[in-house]
Amino acid sequence: MSPGPSQGFVYPTREVHRSEYAKPLIFSPKPRIWNNLRIGWVYDGVRKAFRKKLFIMPRPKSFDPDTVLTKAMGVFWEKGYDAASISDLTAAMGINRFSLYDTFGDKHTLYIKALESYERSVVEPVLERIHSIKTLSDLESHFMGMIDYQREHADAPCCMIQKAAVSTPSSDQSTCDQVNSTRSRIHDAFCDTFNRLIEQGELRPGITAEQAAWLIMFTKAGLTSYASSSVPTEQAKSAIKALFDSLRG
Repeated sequence: MSPGPSQGFVYPTREVHRSEYAKPLIFSPKPRIWNNLRIGWVYDGVRKAFRKKLFIMPRPKSFDPDTVLTKAMGVFWEKGYDAASISDLTAAMGINRFSLYDTFGDKHTLYIKALESYERSVVEPVLERIHSIKTLSDLESHFMGMIDYQREHADAPCCMIQKAAVSTPSSDQSTCDQVNSTRSRIHDAFCDTFNRLIEQGELRPGITAEQAAWLIMFTKAGLTSYASSSVPTEQAKSAIKALFDSLRG
């Protein structure tokens, strides 16, 4: 039996069978408006609502992802992947853990993005300088400048790519791929430079651009390994001079 208007809205109890949902209920104070309302319709609407996929507009971020990524790059550059904790990263980035995971995924994904950021912000300007070299003396000056920089900035961390190369296990394929890609770009830049120098007759006969590029790559790796420590300036400059003297035609 349906409730009367004076009784107002009546919620079904647990004992009410689903078939009873078809019975109309009257809402007070406007019984005529809701006179045809049936609980079955309400039940059906709720059931369908839960089945629908809800699209929630994300809240705009209160930080710039590129800016905080640069700060994360600084942490990884200084400490390396293993020593950099999530607390270190969130403190430097100025965001909480949820924002870090929501924006960048996990710590490893953030590390790969930081390596990519390092390549854009640090490696690419170096590549531009290598491509701009016109003579063998220019290249020699480039290495002498590296020695002076390391002497004046003894507290600066070593190359982030080199740090990743020596600390990354071979099973970490994504990091190895990023390291190899960056190294390949540097090698190719030196190859292009030495091809120009060979055309200008600056290299002695018998040395190919490939050989000279690898020789310089190994020398560069050795120099950068002295970052964050005391580099023997005079000995390093003397060795660089002897190296380039041996290359000259």
